[in-house]
Amino acid sequence: MVVAIILSLLTAGVPAYAGLDDGTTPVQLVVTYDTNGGTVVQPQFVNAGGKVIFQSMPTKECFNFEGWYYDGALTQRYNASDAITKSLTLYAKWVASSTNAQCGNATLTSTIGTVSTGGTVNETITVASGIKLAALKAAITPSANATFEIYNADGITKATTLETGMKIIVSPQAGKSKVTYTITVSSPNLALNKPASADSACIPSQNPAKAVDGSVINDSKWCSMSSNRWLQIDLGSLKQVSQFVIKHASEGGQPASYNTKGYNIQVSSNGTTWNTVVTVTNNTSGVTVDNIPDTQARYIKLNVTAPTQTSDSVARIYDIAVFEQQNLALNKPSTVDSVCKASQTAAKAVDGSEINDSKWCSLSSNRWLQLDLGSVKQVNQFIVKHAAEGGETAAYNTKAYNIQVSNNGNDWSTVVKVTNNTKSVTVDDIAPVSARYIKLNVTTPTQTTNLAARIYEFQVFGPSNLALNKPAKVDSTCNPSQTAAKAVDGILSNDGKWCSLSSSRWLQIDLGSVKQVNQFVIKHASEGGETASYNTKAYNIQVSTDGVNWNQAVNVTNNTGGITVDKINAVSARYIKLNVTTPTQTKNTAARIYEFEVYGPSS
Repeated sequence: MVVAIILSLLTAGVPAYAGLDDGTTPVQLVVTYDTNGGTVVQPQFVNAGGKVIFQSMPTKECFNFEGWYYDGALTQRYNASDAITKSLTLYAKWVASSTNAQCGNATLTSTIGTVSTGGTVNETITVASGIKLAALKAAITPSANATFEIYNADGITKATTLETGMKIIVSPQAGKSKVTYTITVSSPNLALNKPASADSACIPSQNPAKAVDGSVINDSKWCSMSSNRWLQIDLGSLKQVSQFVIKHASEGGQPASYNTKGYNIQVSSNGTTWNTVVTVTNNTSGVTVDNIPDTQARYIKLNVTAPTQTSDSVARIYDIAVFEQQNLALNKPSTVDSVCKASQTAAKAVDGSEINDSKWCSLSSNRWLQLDLGSVKQVNQFIVKHAAEGGETAAYNTKAYNIQVSNNGNDWSTVVKVTNNTKSVTVDDIAPVSARYIKLNVTTPTQTTNLAARIYEFQVFGPSNLALNKPAKVDSTCNPSQTAAKAVDGILSNDGKWCSLSSSRWLQIDLGSVKQVNQFVIKHASEGGETASYNTKAYNIQVSTDGVNWNQAVNVTNNTGGITVDKINAVSARYIKLNVTTPTQTKNTAARIYEFEVYGPSS
């Protein structure tokens, strides 16, 4: 803690210093101490040009004192021989004790998912989509003398379901230190081992199946030498797709000069009518990640237009993965007006399944299904799967319904109204809105006089982050690991931030092409587990179509929150620049940005 004492109070009752040999009085400077959670160290007077004489050193249970630093980011060490030339604050650095078993990091193991083992107080665990909260809890074993709990993203509210960003906090019995595991719920690769075809193959073993087998070793690639290089995948049924990840030549151990330079990706619902959703003309990377607005597709087609960085004309694709955006409603708490029978509950409409009569059914005159997303989200799409999707007659498909949204569960706005549906799957797109609660009201349950509402699945989606994994650059970094890429990787854990100590703190993102943007979400220090006093206080955001001419779109001067959401009227932009003008709530001068997200009206 910083011991802040007004100079006049410090000097009260303090004997005057003896004069210098020439009869003058030395200039008195004040050194204060931020012990970062350790015991208090009182401020000291030091003559200008003199050295600090420490009367005591701080202590902190379960940690060893490593030294004093000039900066809160702990990058500039203070040495006992350093002369003090101005009043300042010194910051304590601690390292976890390795000699006391009770003080070791409180870790966990799990039979479900992948757990990071970085030895830090911020770790990660990745679990597959569809895993239930109870199953994950049962799979976790904390270290000796430790306990754990799973919380929402705020780290305070106990979780009732699982979603990306939630936290598992493991605490040792002593209760003085803890490890936080940030949860990532991974979307399945929709293309994995799906039927694939291609224009040709260089040799029989380099066939299209090799591009969807999830492997990049042992020359596991699709290769084509023809002038018409394409690879087509059948996902098996209509899916909501929002991301494509391609692994090119260097991912398989070949020279980077063989990485695909130009390609496009097309999607189709019937394999006949195609829409181009991605066009890349100057790639050099071994891995490309292309995000698009959520799009329905069964068939995916990759067309390689410039196969390498050289005159070599062979296309080499080691893997192509297709992902759908996270269904925000999956396994979320839900309530209904009534059920037809005990097994046809609200939970059946959000379990991700349509088989084995997995539906919510209601025979009442007031048929509604309500979801709690757990926290306020940006939502812009609803997918309802009706009776025929579960194998029933299409005559039982819902004819009329409406969808309402609310932030508090009391005040509702109607965002969708359908009066004459006959389809088994309905997709309703809206302008992005903030909502925690979603309510589906079935007004005409079937195409006939049958009065039973039958909803096999109700899905809710939000807009895609246009900045995710896009090229980014910055003015500087605090250390080599705290790079620009950390601010656009979608990860908050393991110190996943960009940090800058310079006086010109900026982060610039290239969206790849001109987009319509209308919202920026920034996750500051406390979202990464740091003190809220390090949250950015002031910043502005600029946009540009060419990277040369900039327009200011956002200006914030007094933020304290861990997350900021800035909405603007939609503008065209390819380049986004975040300028941090006041990096913290204190005198600490390090900018800390854990995530910078950009959204558009149709993203």
